[in-house]
Amino acid sequence: IVFSSWTLRKKYLIIVGMKKREDIIAVVKTVLDKDDLMGFLALGAPKDEYYGIAQTIADFIMKTKNKICTSEILFNAFTEEFEEDFTKEEFDDISIEINNKLMD
Repeated sequence: IVFSSWTLRKKYLIIVGMKKREDIIAVVKTVLDKDDLMGFLALGAPKDEYYGIAQTIADFIMKTKNKICTSEILFNAFTEEFEEDFTKEEFDDISIEINNKLMD
């Protein structure tokens, strides 16, 4: 994510920094469910299918200094969880959507 100004970056850090872990998990899970990268939900998997990986991603976001969900965080989490061949670029749009929703 690229911030157009220091003020916007500061605002993002304040907003996301104040969010509880559960709130960040909910945002991440909502985006992952919508995207359904693995196609599990479309096949009828339980609605909590992406909850575990959403927790992992939220924990990574909370540990980073800048509180930003990067494509690399998503790539690492999905590669570890699903042992699939992904590229970091596959997660660019998802990371942007997560960061935008975290600002709400």
